[in-house]
Amino acid sequence: MHQIESVKPHQQSLILRYADGAEFVVDMAQVIAQGGVYAPLADPVFFAQVQVGRRGRFLAWPDELEFCADALRLQGQATISSAS
Repeated sequence: MHQIESVKPHQQSLILRYADGAEFVVDMAQVIAQGGVYAPLADPVFFAQVQVGRRGRFLAWPDELEFCADALRLQGQATISSAS
């Protein structure tokens, strides 16, 4: 079980730092392009409201839109600083 320590939104990506020190960049463009329940993420103001959920186990936006920490790590790309 991975735990997110911090999140920083950048355009349509998220920069995540996990409790083990690893950093990942997750491109959310494909999710946003799906529309539907994910449509609000296309609004930069809404996207910037992302918060780390309880115990770092998920990311959350208003209206109960959530993404699992483990799934985000699997789909993310490790940053150079965390790869060393």
